[in-house]
Amino acid sequence: MLALLLYFSNSYGQEKRYPFEEITPGCNCPNFEWTSRGQELKNVKESNNDMEIRLDIHAKWNDRITTVISKKEGKYEAYFYHKRKEAFPSVSSDSLIKYKGHYETYNFKKFSITGINLDSIVKVLINEKIELLPNQNEIYSKGFLSPYIVSYKIEGKIRSFQFGSPKGFMNEFPDEPVYKHYDAILELFLHMIDPMYRQILNDIRLQEEN
Repeated sequence: MLALLLYFSNSYGQEKRYPFEEITPGCNCPNFEWTSRGQELKNVKESNNDMEIRLDIHAKWNDRITTVISKKEGKYEAYFYHKRKEAFPSVSSDSLIKYKGHYETYNFKKFSITGINLDSIVKVLINEKIELLPNQNEIYSKGFLSPYIVSYKIEGKIRSFQFGSPKGFMNEFPDEPVYKHYDAILELFLHMIDPMYRQILNDIRLQEEN
């Protein structure tokens, strides 16, 4: 795990522009479905990959983030999807974050995640008990925000679980390993997408300054 994180830390300093594909309603995108809420990835139950692990984040009202690691016929792939919505209605023109159509909807950006040993990533996720972890509400009955959803298809088993930001719970329950597993899984996914997400935030900042 440490070696993987060191890899990501070293890559942060590299100033580069990450290319992305824009997912539009007219695109040939068999993994997407079109709903009244806009573009959405199909449920992991409909995946034709041999293996798939996703982290879906609804951490902010104006961000939608999904990271997908998949394996099919022995080949690994990973993608980072980001869609941003405006917090309030606006009629602004097209921008760097690709405003399209309806006042609050932006198309998904799809980034390919490369330069990472995905086989090692999957092994770390399995070692962090991704196949066994409960929904957080099964172990914590009080109310909490749960913006993180992990879904997977591993060796034919399809399942998902949901949890909240683990840091506070780790401090409150230092002897409970479940929160440490949540935290390790979340940190690993966030390190994978950090350079691309920072590019998106920088584009938004530049647009707001103009």
